[in-house]
Amino acid sequence: MLPSIAAKLIDLRKNADREAMSTILEAARKEARKDLKRNDSTNSSDSEDREPTRNSANAQNPLVPNPLPLIEPNSPDWLKYVIQSPKDSQPYKDLVATLALTRTCTAIGTTPAARQIINVYTYFGDLFRIDVQLQLARLNDMAVPALIEAQYHDSKMVRTWAKKRLDMMGRSIPSEAVGLTNNQAVADVLRAYGRAREVDAVRAIVSFANSDRLQVRQAAREAIGQIGEPAHWQLRDAYEQLMAEKPAKSWDWQRTAKELFAVYDRARLQEVYTTMDEAIALANQGNHKEAIVLFDRVLATAPMFERRGEMVPTYLARAEALATTDKSTALGLLRRAIAIDPSGEHANQVRSNLAVFEAEELADNGFLDTTLIDKAIELDPANARAHALRTRADTQIEQTETTWKRYAAAISIGVVALAAMVFTALLPKRTRPADKRDKSRTAKTPDAAPIRRE
Repeated sequence: MLPSIAAKLIDLRKNADREAMSTILEAARKEARKDLKRNDSTNSSDSEDREPTRNSANAQNPLVPNPLPLIEPNSPDWLKYVIQSPKDSQPYKDLVATLALTRTCTAIGTTPAARQIINVYTYFGDLFRIDVQLQLARLNDMAVPALIEAQYHDSKMVRTWAKKRLDMMGRSIPSEAVGLTNNQAVADVLRAYGRAREVDAVRAIVSFANSDRLQVRQAAREAIGQIGEPAHWQLRDAYEQLMAEKPAKSWDWQRTAKELFAVYDRARLQEVYTTMDEAIALANQGNHKEAIVLFDRVLATAPMFERRGEMVPTYLARAEALATTDKSTALGLLRRAIAIDPSGEHANQVRSNLAVFEAEELADNGFLDTTLIDKAIELDPANARAHALRTRADTQIEQTETTWKRYAAAISIGVVALAAMVFTALLPKRTRPADKRDKSRTAKTPDAAPIRRE
């Protein structure tokens, strides 16, 4: 939705009548202030009993999405009061559209959505400043990355406003801005500093380059790559503190970052490397079942582990051992192997075995797909099961052809016999030669004279 929202806001910026919109909005704000005063006077005693605007059960669980409503209940929302007094005019429609789009962005709740909310202030200035601040307050942590980016806006008005908002939120300096609980918000903050090439934030960014949270760790390393050369001296300091020795003088910032990240990974994945070595030892002893248990543990901790390609032969061997006794487990192992290393050394062997399994399943249902079998042989010429299946297919084809030949011969003989019988039955009978002579003799004898009666 965001590209459409952005295009619509740009159109409103160009064509909307701001003075007319301001007049309509001011009337709605007056009504909102009146209601706010009435609510303060009547509900001051039971304000604590009001229903929260968010689901309190979900608020305690960060894994459950917590969407925001378009219009905040129990609050003097401007949009609510604007639509209570509809008008058939273009400025009114533009005002409703602008307010509704900002709330749609709030409901989306991402950093790109927060950018569009800030764009409303950039486009219209103080007309929607208060409303934009209210919507950013509803976004809470997800508004911080967009505000950090706004600190480096071309407009001085926007830069000053964004810095003031961050200061009021207690996120004005990098060490405070990264202290969020939302992983996505932290990752977006790190990328925002990276895009701005903020040197003062490098130390905070480097501290997250070894985070246990993959999402945050990747964002920190991307941010360092975006800052580039200005981060070199801080990268050297981090390497020296970690290794108790200075990096080589010949290293540029990219080499320093690469070596620092490698040290981080080795330290963080020390247990993973130990488990991996144990699994490889078990696999070399032929204990594939136990080795796969350890491999699964490694992948659960580090799904993109650099040595994951070494696991594939073990998964393949275990799948081949279970090919006849437990096909479902064997298929699962093969699919896991191809997901681990889809373009590795053993990828064709895995795909060949998957093709054989599929061909065997079709064969069990009475259909032999020779194309699939030939593909399995092409992928892995040493696949014995594929060759056996091909031999079975050839034998079955030969038997089928022999049977059809016998049937065809029998049918041909039957057709010829039937045709002869029909021909014989329908052929007209010929007279014998003796009968012809008798008939000719009778024809030549004169008729006898008639008998006279006296």
